Amino acid sequence: GSQYASHAFQDKLKEYGMQADNIVIEITEHSAVLDIEGFALAIRHYQDQGFKIAIDDFGTGYSGLSRVCALSPQYIKLDRSLISGSSSNVVKRSAISSVIDFCNKFGIQVIAEGVETEDELQTMMSIGTGFVQGYLLSKPAPPFAGLTDECRQLISTVRKRSKLHYNLALGEIGTLGSIGHTVFCDAPSLPVYTMLKDNADITDI
Repeated sequence: GSQYASHAFQDKLKEYGMQADNIVIEITEHSAVLDIEGFALAIRHYQDQGFKIAIDDFGTGYSGLSRVCALSPQYIKLDRSLISGSSSNVVKRSAISSVIDFCNKFGIQVIAEGVETEDELQTMMSIGTGFVQGYLLSKPAPPFAGLTDECRQLISTVRKRSKLHYNLALGEIGTLGSIGHTVFCDAPSLPVYTMLKDNADITDI
């Protein structure tokens, strides 16, 4: 079954002129999986082809970090139930902080879902969540919309209020799935340096 699905995926990718690493497959964390080893094997089959994996609704499910260990996702999306009220709930903040520390060690991107208040935004920024999404910033709309001036001002205000001094890059969450500037792994460092020096819009390679 998985081999047939792989061929179907590949056919669709060719049809739309895309590559496997443009696709993120979301797995809801509250889904019951009886055979986690078999499931993990199937997931690795797709990861080996270049597909990325995200665990959605994290914090609502059956196995938590043990599932993360088994699946090695590229992204974890913290469920709204964890985010809501986190500004006044030390237990939630501690849980989120622990997840972020764990993910940072293994190169997993963390996305906080359902940020709806300034207090929640401030809490997520203070903890160090990599990405946030929610109605406070923007409602879902195709295609991914850039941040409004009001939204940028809000983030800047919250950052100052939180006394956060790190350089916060503002953009849309859609950039997670976009194709960036790439070089071959054996590229000499001087051309890469020149590319960065001559184009201030390039923030990563």
